[in-house]
Amino acid sequence: MTYTFIENILVFGGLTLMVISMVKYYQRTKDSKLFKKIWFSKLDLTKQEYLFNRIGLYILILGIIVRFMNNLML
Repeated sequence: MTYTFIENILVFGGLTLMVISMVKYYQRTKDSKLFKKIWFSKLDLTKQEYLFNRIGLYILILGIIVRFMNNLML
């Protein structure tokens, strides 16, 4: 049994949540150097932005793990 549908939902859901957190951060701060700061972890996120970011990251990682396991089972 393949889990292609589940892995796609997890990956895109995780990416969506991470983008939502970055959009909320940008709307709050109007910081044009957002993408540079993402890579160096210098963002001053609110609790809600941090929560969206971390949940999105964990869902994205789970989707990657499901994709890896799905490829091992084929």
